[in-house]
Amino acid sequence: MHNLLSALRSGTRDAHHQLDHHPVLAQLLDSDLSVTRYAEVLSMLYPAHVGLEQMLIGYWCEAPVSYELLPRESLLYQDLLQLGRRPEAPRRWPAPQSFSAAIGATYVIEGSRLGGVMLARRIHRQLADAPCSFFAEDGAKHWSGFQNFVVQHQEMIDEGEAVAGAKSCFAGYETAINQGYAAPVES
Repeated sequence: MHNLLSALRSGTRDAHHQLDHHPVLAQLLDSDLSVTRYAEVLSMLYPAHVGLEQMLIGYWCEAPVSYELLPRESLLYQDLLQLGRRPEAPRRWPAPQSFSAAIGATYVIEGSRLGGVMLARRIHRQLADAPCSFFAEDGAKHWSGFQNFVVQHQEMIDEGEAVAGAKSCFAGYETAINQGYAAPVES
């Protein structure tokens, strides 16, 4: 398991860095983050995240071995409604071409829960009254479950396909965010 997770981490380091430092997502770390900018960023995240989540839930329901991916769509939706925003329709994602590619895509979405917890702490410090349930959900429990799933099914996972699936997922996420991004979001 550690070899596969290490391969995923090292094989996607550049793609992960590129997405984390995307002009939209980087605003979440700005010291002058406003509620307006926060709402705009969540609005741009919604189509990408929810579309990926829906695709993966559909995949895992039909896969030869099922993984229970717990959706966060309702958390993001509620945060947006509390901020006075109506989310756009989710982006349509192509289904993974293999079990291993699905593992790679799931690595990305389950890993986003871990990063979300760090973002939630920072957002709460800056915008104490802003809704933040999407980011604040405990990611460690889900990450542990994903690791256990990988261990149980490691003989079915091709490392190269898993890394390719994760890279494709990072690229698709960035493409979806770019569709809602024309210029730096102003406060």
